Amino acid sequence: MLRSLVGSEMCIRDRKQEKSSKAKGKEYTSKLNEKTSKERTLKSKKEELESNNKAAARSMEVSSKQAKLANEQLNKGEAMNATIERNEKETKTQLTYIEKQQKNHLTQNERNTKIAAQGAESEVKAKQDHLIQSQESSRKDTLKQKERAEKLQKQTTDEQRASAEA
Repeated sequence: MLRSLVGSEMCIRDRKQEKSSKAKGKEYTSKLNEKTSKERTLKSKKEELESNNKAAARSMEVSSKQAKLANEQLNKGEAMNATIERNEKETKTQLTYIEKQQKNHLTQNERNTKIAAQGAESEVKAKQDHLIQSQESSRKDTLKQKERAEKLQKQTTDEQRASAEA
């Protein structure tokens, strides 16, 4: 059939095919451009999502680190409070022990003072008793000597009377 067409008919036919081909080319180009545009949009959205995901992950990581730090600080604070409470209890216990020791020392000092006073009283009493005994002993000795002297005097007087009578 192509052989039977004349040159002008062929031009008309080719023009139609060209127009059709150009239209198809434009349509293809527009579809290709549209597809490329969609791909770019999808790619940019994908990159944006990836970026957002990375930012969210970093944010979560930072939040997680901050939460860990907050927990650590809280734990440290609780540990410090527990240590402070323990130290306060130990201090109270030590103060109570010291107070008891002071009372015991005071009581012991009072006992020692009483014992020393009693010892001093006993010593004074013993000296007084010794002095009284020695005074009593001296008085008895003096009485004995006086009795002897009186006996001697009586004997002497009796001897003198007897010699005066004889």
